[in-house]
This record gives sequence, C-alpha cells and structure tokens, in this order.
Amino acid sequence: MISIALLCASEEKRREMSLLLGEIGVLAYGTPDLSGLKEIISSQKPRMILALEEDKDFDFLAREIIALFPANPLIAVLKSRDANRAVHLMLLGCEEVLSLPLSREHLRAALNRAGKLPTASLSLVPPASLRGFYFYAFFFLALFAFGLAGWMIHRHKETLEAERLAQKNSWVLPYFYPSAIAFDGSHCWIADWFSQSLYEHLTDSWTVKRVIHFPNEMPVSIAVTTNAIWTVDASGKIVRRLKDLNLTPVEHYDQVPQTTAIAFDGLYLWTYNQATKRLSKRLTNSRLSKVASYPYPGAQATALVFAHNSLWSLDAPNREILLHDINHPDEVISRTPLPEYSNGKYVPTGLGFDGKHFWTVGQSLPPGSAKAILFKHQKPEPR
Repeated sequence: MISIALLCASEEKRREMSLLLGEIGVLAYGTPDLSGLKEIISSQKPRMILALEEDKDFDFLAREIIALFPANPLIAVLKSRDANRAVHLMLLGCEEVLSLPLSREHLRAALNRAGKLPTASLSLVPPASLRGFYFYAFFFLALFAFGLAGWMIHRHKETLEAERLAQKNSWVLPYFYPSAIAFDGSHCWIADWFSQSLYEHLTDSWTVKRVIHFPNEMPVSIAVTTNAIWTVDASGKIVRRLKDLNLTPVEHYDQVPQTTAIAFDGLYLWTYNQATKRLSKRLTNSRLSKVASYPYPGAQATALVFAHNSLWSLDAPNREILLHDINHPDEVISRTPLPEYSNGKYVPTGLGFDGKHFWTVGQSLPPGSAKAILFKHQKPEPR
C-alpha cells in the first residue's frame, strides 16, 4: 500500500482526510505539526506529503516542508478555491494544489500526477512444488533488487545527460524566481515573479540591459507583439503595455480571471486557465471575447508559445513541450521531453521561441536554493 504523510493540526480534519485516503487505497500517517512530520519522514518513508492550510502561516510552512524534504512531493490543500493562492503555492514549489471539499476522484488524480501511483498489480502463480516462504521471499527480494538496480542505472544516465546538456546550452541568471520568457526579435524578456520585475536581456551575452519593476503586479506570463507587450499578473489580470521605456500599461483586462499563461498568434490571443485547465482562443477587443475553448491535453500548461504557425505549450509537471493541432488544440501532435530537467534540480517555468530555437527558464528546487537557469533546446524531437 502506498503511504503518505498527512500534516493537519485539526484532529477531526486529519481523521476525515485519513478515511478519504484509505478509501482510495492510500495509507496516511497523520501529524499535527512539523516535528511530527520529520519523525514520520524518517521512520515511515512516505511517498509524498499532503498538507492542509489552516492559518495564515501556511506559506511559511510550505517553504519549510519543501526545503526540508525536497524528495517528497508536497500537495497543498486550501480551505477554499483560490486561483491566486494556487498559483503562488505552485511557484513556491508545491507539486499540486487542491481545495476543499475533496472528492475521491480528484484526490486520487492529484496523487497520481504528483507521485505516479501504481494503477495495476502483478499477480504470480507459483509452481506447486515451490511454495515455501523463503522461496517467495527470495524471489520477490531479487525481483525488487533487479528493478531497483535498473531504475538507479536509468536515473544515473538521465542525470549525466542533464548535466551534459546543461554545460553546453545553459546560462545562470542573476535572479531566483523566473516565471516567463519571451523574445521580441533582438532582445529577450524574462519575468521574475518574486521581485515583481521584467528583465530585458541582450541575447548575444545574456547580460541584463534593463529592469522594469511592477510595484503592483506579480508577472507570471508574457506575450510580445509588434506594438505591445502583454503580461499576466498572478491574480489573473491581463495588461497590454506599450513597448516604450517604462512598458506603460494602456489597458487592463479583468474579464478573464484565473489566467496563468498567454500567447499571441498574430490575430488571436490564446489564454490558459489553471483552475479549469482549458485553453481559450480570444479576440483582442476590449473584453477579450472568447472565440473557442478547449480542454488542455497535458497535466498543466505553465506557458504558451506560438511558433512555426503552431501553438506550443510547456507541460511543466511532465517536463515536456507539447505541439498542439492548431485546428484541434485539445489534440497533441507531438511531445518533446526536456532531459535538462530530469535530474530534479530545476523545474521549467517559462517557454520562449527566438525564431530558431526553443528556450526555457527554470526555477531551482527547492525554490530559492539557487539562481534561475536558462536553457537553449535543440529542434524538438517528438516521441
């Protein structure tokens, strides 16, 4: 049985959540505080951590958990649905963010995404002459040992490949919390949500040309057009800006709540809603009127890009770049893995295209433990 650590101060809620987890075949080790969680992680070795928000110190608690237990995915459960809080916690490093009330289906789906829970079991029928306890014990231990050795070899190869790619096509950036990247032909724009700033880089040296601070916004997505730069705030508000020295805002759009990613195809604006997990095609009028809407065919679209006359997205949880069928965006033509992130040191947070190559920016794990990183990717090789 899969086990997880359940952090919840309320005994009643802890009991209810343990019962719900038990119904989907998951064993929960409950604790009311961080010290108890440390003991559970040390003694029981749970697969992941489920933490319920109960007071205003939850952000601090989440940071502590991510810093102390980077190998255990953290699933946060909010007291009520709040897209802004969900985005904030995902950027802090939470693997999944849910909200009460929870159903068995939603909880199991989240646990599967975060921890890749098994969905099938192996059944063996032994020969009649070999039914001794020691035989089976040895058989399963050997099977486990071979599987573990294979997994370790695979992970080692992935780590070496990630390090090789990182040395060849990576640059360290002078900030810690990147959230988006976009190109305007001669310069590159990268947003840092924590400092609430947009950094303009020279693409020949990747030095910072200028920094524009947004005191009232936390940029999480960027789209560059001929005459404007569009940004998305963590609240979901979309802002259209002039391409002047201060990126002066000329129009604010509040009609598209819970937006977390944006792209422009030359005629339409494409947006992604993290709460509903849907892509929307919109007019660039005063209300950003919706033309069409489609379910997202991945785990979570962290970024959208329009390149080669096609729509692409960054599926960060799966560390993949998806190429969408432009006529049926809910269908995937290809999935390109990002081996640069396979060692788990960084998570991709932004995707851009300079006309020739795709680029991603990555935030360190745990968040803030290292400066942001920029990767250049070769031509996508679909799998």
